[in-house]
Amino acid sequence: MQNNIQSILRNSVDVVKNNYKIILTLGVISSALNISYQLLLIIQEGITSIGLKLLFLLFTLGSLIPFVYYSTRLFITMIFILDDRLHEKDTSLSLAFSRSGKLFWGVFGNLFLLILIFIVPVIFFTFISSAGLNAIATLILKFLVILGFMVFLLLNYGMSIIISVLDPREQSYFKKSQSLFFANKWMMIQVYVLIALLSAINSLLPEMLMEDQLLFGMISSKLILAEAISIFISPLMLSLMVAFYKYAKRDKAEVSGESFA
Repeated sequence: MQNNIQSILRNSVDVVKNNYKIILTLGVISSALNISYQLLLIIQEGITSIGLKLLFLLFTLGSLIPFVYYSTRLFITMIFILDDRLHEKDTSLSLAFSRSGKLFWGVFGNLFLLILIFIVPVIFFTFISSAGLNAIATLILKFLVILGFMVFLLLNYGMSIIISVLDPREQSYFKKSQSLFFANKWMMIQVYVLIALLSAINSLLPEMLMEDQLLFGMISSKLILAEAISIFISPLMLSLMVAFYKYAKRDKAEVSGESFA
């Protein structure tokens, strides 16, 4: 098991390192898209005229549709590229992006359901905050909700994102994700620990490296730095999940004799 997690980590690092040009291209485009939409929100907040504010609000809401559409497709494209490279294929960026369009609704629907599921502990969290309990009891309950319920959901259903892209014909992405967790509990926990560490680095580095300043008088310098760091860290996080899925399918095929292309 230890060798497996080491192989997953090594292959994840190697695939990102050996394909840094195409991965960097995708990362830059995704970050530029995120920053552009953040700028729209910031500009909207700075408008004082009610009429202009309403018009810009409508424009911002209208822009949300293409933002979500292309962000999701870039996300799918990144998974395609990482999976192909792990399987030693050389699919071009344009072809991978073209393929992503066919899977948009399935992946978007799965992501939407995941968000709804993760809202449940947030509701509990809000209820606990307003329950009138003493500070220690409230802190303990909040800790249990966040660490317990949300970790449970992540371990059981987090891989459904990868499954919806790489195995879109699966009847239930959630059941498949849950079965992967039951069959590979310890390995999946290790993978998510690595992902949590990378996510913490991505969040903490901007706080540690600089004080927040407004660039061009409107956008946070920490936001720019966080997006720049995520260009390198986010693909590695996704690569860990894709590599784990590859190993899990391979192990199942070896045990059951099934064929997984």
